[in-house]
Formats: sequence, structure tokens, C-alpha cells
Amino acid sequence: VEDTLFRIPKQHLVGKSEAFDSMLSLPQGGSEPEGVSDDRPIQLSGIKKIDFERLLQVLHPIDTTKQPELSVNGWVSVLALSSLWRMTVRKSAIEHLTVSLSQISPADRIVLGRKYSVAQWISSGCEELASRVGVVSLEEGERVGLSTALRIQHIRESNFTDCLQRSAVYGGSGSYYCGNCCHYHLCAQMYPSGQSFDLHTVKEKVGNLFEAELKDVEAEGAGFE
Repeated sequence: VEDTLFRIPKQHLVGKSEAFDSMLSLPQGGSEPEGVSDDRPIQLSGIKKIDFERLLQVLHPIDTTKQPELSVNGWVSVLALSSLWRMTVRKSAIEHLTVSLSQISPADRIVLGRKYSVAQWISSGCEELASRVGVVSLEEGERVGLSTALRIQHIRESNFTDCLQRSAVYGGSGSYYCGNCCHYHLCAQMYPSGQSFDLHTVKEKVGNLFEAELKDVEAEGAGFE
């Protein structure tokens, strides 16, 4: 990997990845397969050394009594390689990253969810972008794609309109009381701090507008199991 030779106990790879099972199997004719000696190492082209080292921390931990402590980026590296090589440790990487979603920006959740077939992350990212006070930035729109940004903005406008039509009552004090947000707001400032819309409503609308994509991603993710 990047001109670095790694010597790994075979048992940490065999049975945990179809790709490595194939690479370490004997070729026809009984000649020595790759990966059993320094003279014939398995060449992992296009793989970054840091990503491979992070994967090894999980496959071959120094302390076998506990899980390695990796950063969010570390677990993303593990997820990337375990997805590429269809390794069983992919499930563990997804679980660790799901617990740490608050450390991952909503746009990155959507991007990672699509890249590695994790529907829950896509939903989470869309829901946060659609429910927060701040609008989707240009940078976020570029990352998630125009279609996604437009659907998220549609949800925001829909909820804001519903909020005004059903729950906003104008008072003599020059402020609106929003029953959806349970706050009084000045005419020029309709949003409270924090969340701007009812999360249950946002979740439902995200599920409806992204239903087809989420189903496809769930099916792709199930293919790794």
C-alpha cells in the first residue's frame, strides 16, 4: 500500500472479505498465490496508507479486549475500505458513525449516506437541513446536488406556509404567535432560535419526497449483508 509492505496474520482477512478470500486462494496450477511471502505481496493500488492503517486498527487491534478509539474520519476510512472489499466490519463502522452523526454536517451525512448506501444518514441530513433556522447554503447545495437542495427548500417553504396559515395569529403588540413553534416573533423575524419547524412534520415530508431514493439506498445497503 503506497510502497509500504504490511505483514498481517492471514486469519484477520480470511472469512471477513470475499475479495481477500479470492486473492489469498491458490491459483490454478498450484503456484504460490499473492500475499503469502514478501516476494509476492498483494498490491492494493489506489488505496491510501492512512485508510489501510485505520482498517487494521479494527481488524487487528493491539488491545483485543476493547474496540479501537477512532475519530469520525477514522471510521469513515474503515467504512470506505470495508465497503470496497465487502468486509463484515462495515456494519461496525456504520454503527460507530451513526452514534456520532452530530459530529458530521448534514450535507456530509447525505453525501456519505449515498456513497456508502446508508439510508438513515440521508434522512438525517435532509431533516436537519429542512428544519433548522439557517437556509441551505450555496456550498451545501453544491454538495448535496440541485435536486436535493430544491426538495429541501420545498419542505422549508411548505412548513413555513403551514405555520402562517394555521397557527400564526397577529396581536396588537406587533408580533406573531406561532402555535407550531410556540414562540412570539416580530413581523420581520418569524423564526425562533434552534429548530424552525415541527420535526415530526419535517420527517414525514422528507420520507415522502425522498421515498424512492431511500428505498433504493436501503436495498443497496442490504446487499452488503
